[in-house]
Amino acid sequence: EWKTDAVYHWHVCSICNELVEKEEHTFGDWEITTKPTETAPGLKERVCSVCGYVEKRNIAETSHKEHIFAEEEWKSNVVKHWHVCSECNNVVEESEAAHSFGPWTVTKNLQRKMVKKKEFAAYVHIKKRRLFQKFF
Repeated sequence: EWKTDAVYHWHVCSICNELVEKEEHTFGDWEITTKPTETAPGLKERVCSVCGYVEKRNIAETSHKEHIFAEEEWKSNVVKHWHVCSECNNVVEESEAAHSFGPWTVTKNLQRKMVKKKEFAAYVHIKKRRLFQKFF
């Protein structure tokens, strides 16, 4: 069974509760489920082909001609950023884009002790899984 949020889907290990197979959704094309009218917004959705997560978006009324938003007000998640129209509260799709990061800067070197701790945790997880599989 897949666990999901708006950006990712994943499985949880039944032995140690560790997240495994965490990936971004793989969405198909948008499909209009409710057409907008002059007085009511419409609705469109797209489905992740891996886990079945459904993302929904409003479509502005047909009388709404131009989105209004403040250039400095961004909404975002871990993958992308976008503007929201102050008139209809819809995502301004032309503003939607993936984050583009500059070069990485080292702010603090990792201590070797932390790396060994992570390696040990991964080793224990693998051992637990193998032990569990032997008994069941």
